[in-house]
Amino acid sequence: MRIQRNALADRLQVLSTAPPLAHRYDGGAHGLFSNSSTVNPSFHNWTKVYVRYCDGGSFSGDALATAPDGKTLHLRGRRILDAVLDALVEREGFALGDALVASGCSAGGLAIWLHLDYMTEYLGAKLSGRANVLGVPECGLFMDLPTATGTPQMTPAYRAVAQMQNATAAGGNLNAGCLAAYPAPEQWRCFLAQYVLPHVRTPFFAVNSVYDSWQTVNILNATAECASNPSACTSAETAAIERLRTTMLGNLSAVPGAYSTSFFTYNCATHCGQMAHDDRWAVLQDGALSLRDRLGRWILSGEAHRSVAPAGWGPAEQPSCK
Repeated sequence: MRIQRNALADRLQVLSTAPPLAHRYDGGAHGLFSNSSTVNPSFHNWTKVYVRYCDGGSFSGDALATAPDGKTLHLRGRRILDAVLDALVEREGFALGDALVASGCSAGGLAIWLHLDYMTEYLGAKLSGRANVLGVPECGLFMDLPTATGTPQMTPAYRAVAQMQNATAAGGNLNAGCLAAYPAPEQWRCFLAQYVLPHVRTPFFAVNSVYDSWQTVNILNATAECASNPSACTSAETAAIERLRTTMLGNLSAVPGAYSTSFFTYNCATHCGQMAHDDRWAVLQDGALSLRDRLGRWILSGEAHRSVAPAGWGPAEQPSCK
């Protein structure tokens, strides 16, 4: 979906007078959201819409909950998502024939995995036709793995959030194909990208570090020093971190297809930021082309791509990391 340059300038003028929060989080200055034809040659003149993440459940919740102080919490992520999609059509003029590239990182990346098919179906029903939606989830492919010592630490937390947010309610706020694949007691798994991945039918171009620093520290419970410096790891931590890589690549590679299930994996020990920095997405390479150029070819030319990150993390292993 594109807009003319004068209209874009008008919107940027409005943005420049927005409150400080919008200045910090609009995302419109760098990487994929850059308006510079040099920094962002493929998408600099596309319409950009930034949705601030605030619901605590990757836009999956639909429940009321009571906080410890007795106050009522409105967990309405799905309704927020619906309102955003409504606004795209009713206020921003999104129409059949336009392309929507939906992207996000971390919890936002998880939201893309969880709701990509839903966005396609919702917009299609609203427009009475086939909506052209593409997903670019960044660092949201969280793996269901135990800690380096074998304790299931993060999985119970994901299950608790899914249950608190009523994400698996009848009718389903999560991927319909995933929910149908599990009995009711196990449907919380569909709140984890690992289990949703085989059921996503909308084309996606996944961007993920196979040594994702957030997963290394929070899911595997390795130290922060180990996450960035392999020589600081115990043997158990090293084994767990390498298992993260092989599990992630195994899940991605097992999904059939080429164009519709493309991915760009890398071995930087980072979490997010590759798509939102002018230098990073132009410098990070798969050995031949940058992330920026691979993504441009995928969206504009329909060129399939599957890059498998090599083993080993740290600056010495991936010179194009920044």
